[in-house]
Amino acid sequence: MFVYLSQLKFLAGVYLGWGIGANDNANIFGPAVATNAIKYKTAVICAAIFVLLGSVVEGPALMGDVSALAGSEFSVSETISPVNLAFTASLAAAITITFLTYLTVPASTSQASIGSIMGIGIVLSGLAGAEWGGFLRMFIVWIVNPLLTGIVAFLLFKVLAKPVNYFIKSSIWYNRVFAFLLVASGSYGAYALGASHAAVATAPFYGSGFFGDPGTARAALLAAVAGGVGMSLGVLTYSRRVMETVGKKITVLDPFSAFIAVVSGSLTVHFCKMIGVPVSTSQAIVGGVMGVGLVKGAKTVNFKSLRFIFAGWVMTPIVSALLTIGIIKVFF
Repeated sequence: MFVYLSQLKFLAGVYLGWGIGANDNANIFGPAVATNAIKYKTAVICAAIFVLLGSVVEGPALMGDVSALAGSEFSVSETISPVNLAFTASLAAAITITFLTYLTVPASTSQASIGSIMGIGIVLSGLAGAEWGGFLRMFIVWIVNPLLTGIVAFLLFKVLAKPVNYFIKSSIWYNRVFAFLLVASGSYGAYALGASHAAVATAPFYGSGFFGDPGTARAALLAAVAGGVGMSLGVLTYSRRVMETVGKKITVLDPFSAFIAVVSGSLTVHFCKMIGVPVSTSQAIVGGVMGVGLVKGAKTVNFKSLRFIFAGWVMTPIVSALLTIGIIKVFF
């Protein structure tokens, strides 16, 4: 009986994947749904399919890099089993993301997961127990991510706005073209999310050996599939509120602006995955929306909402790490 209960601990990773789907995956289609370019049902079905596809095809590649952030203590602790450490890290990150999703903050789930993994290293061996070099590299990219996406969105808008207005005169064709482009770019964004965040969801269990010997292709694939399934469930069941925050509360979007924001964010997320850093689609899409808003003028951007979102980003890894440390201290 207890053996089976122990095996169910990996569901904490699926729960974290659910939070990623409900929050990060929601961001990708938020602008499209907010502009009524596509229906909510269409958005979540496309997002669920492509996030799983990205997890399976490219997700396994990041498992080792993310699980290594807890340092060597993650797999050799003599006091707490590796599976219990993985369970704690995933549960702490998932609780953090669930709370932020409830508050409708487009949170950084990669920051929550990595914060909890860093917390494991800290609680077991002090500050020297975590891999600070890897964390610093990711921290720098987290800062650059929304700024880079905002710049890309700003430039794409400037370059493409006139040709679009010149070639597409009919409002009917305008809506049809951008409905198609928003589905295509959103699906690509969901694929990029799966590729970069499957490891965020289940890397602790991969590193603990739950799915088999770490370093093997089979273990990485199983971990990626579990994370992908969780993300798909999240976007299907609890994504509407975060979609509305991204699509409506930062700046007013039309279908063309929504497309620019989404494709800019998707390109940035996929690029960062290729250099080995899982970044937040929340940050990328918010950066894209902000870049589009600045094209129209700073007065069109709701800086109050942005401050609320930025505060959530700063607190996410801190809260997740502290929650991880607290759970281990109290229960283990």
